[in-house]
Amino acid sequence: MKITIGTVLLLLFVTGPAYSQEPDKEKPRPAQQDEPKKHQSESRAPQAQDRAHEQQNREQEKQQRDAAREQQRNTEQQQQQVRKQQEQQRDSQDRVRKEQADRNKRDAEEQREQVARQQQQIDKDRAHQQERVAQERVQQERQDARQARNVRRIREEDFHARFGRAHHFHVERRDDRRFNYGGYWFAYNEAWPADWSNYDDVYIDQVDGEYYLIDPIHPGIRIVVYVVD
Repeated sequence: MKITIGTVLLLLFVTGPAYSQEPDKEKPRPAQQDEPKKHQSESRAPQAQDRAHEQQNREQEKQQRDAAREQQRNTEQQQQQVRKQQEQQRDSQDRVRKEQADRNKRDAEEQREQVARQQQQIDKDRAHQQERVAQERVQQERQDARQARNVRRIREEDFHARFGRAHHFHVERRDDRRFNYGGYWFAYNEAWPADWSNYDDVYIDQVDGEYYLIDPIHPGIRIVVYVVD
């Protein structure tokens, strides 16, 4: 009996601590064990907000960069358009200046041609006038010669004795265009030829009833002379 009681007591003593520990497991955990989780949840919220704020900042910066690039492109396009307009304006001005220069050149050439034509016409008119005056003078000289011939002639014997190609003499020129030779006074209306010298030998010959003073050195030139005394 004593052994049985002792065994029971021993069992109670052994199992007693186990029963005493199980209620500890069912007790609620202290508040200190929940604080780390609370701190973790509280720290995670600001981090999420920071990430969202950073994401928003990045998006805003990207939008600003895109807007700046777009503005730069627009500015470059406007500058290109302005340069193109300036180039077109310069080309237009150069074309206008070139056309004006060509027009001025054509006008100047036409004016020079017109002046040249006018000068040619003036020279032609002057030449015609001089020719008419020369013709009138020749006609007058011939008329004077015919009148003189009708008035005074060289006698036939005198002509053969002192005149003709075989009888040369020098003319002593005077302002009144008169000279004396062979007993006769002669006059002439034409200008003295520039190629004739005062020392050239000349002679008086008769051609078609008129008297001519001829220089053998320049046979192509002759002067009509007539007897005045």
